[in-house]
Amino acid sequence: MAALQEKDILSSPVYSIADVVDDEGLCGEGVQVAFEHEVYEEVRTVDSAPIFWKGEPGGDRWEKPAAPAPLMGEHTLDIPRDLGYQEDDIDRMCTDGGVAFLP
Repeated sequence: MAALQEKDILSSPVYSIADVVDDEGLCGEGVQVAFEHEVYEEVRTVDSAPIFWKGEPGGDRWEKPAAPAPLMGEHTLDIPRDLGYQEDDIDRMCTDGGVAFLP
């Protein structure tokens, strides 16, 4: 990296997730996020796209909701419900093995 910077070539280190989470310079930029998780307590991670715009860049900012990733199977039964399946159909899918990773 030093050789690139000596030649005035824009460069920077490639960070691991742990490096980004611990980088004080990124605090307040919206990149580092922390969540209270029902199983893992506090989880610190990185938001790869902290800013979204409505319409053109520079317009109204859309603050996306921040939440931890779901647990395995947490939304498994919500998906067929959201698609309009009735409970008896969902039960049959679970029994027949068409739906897995149940909570």
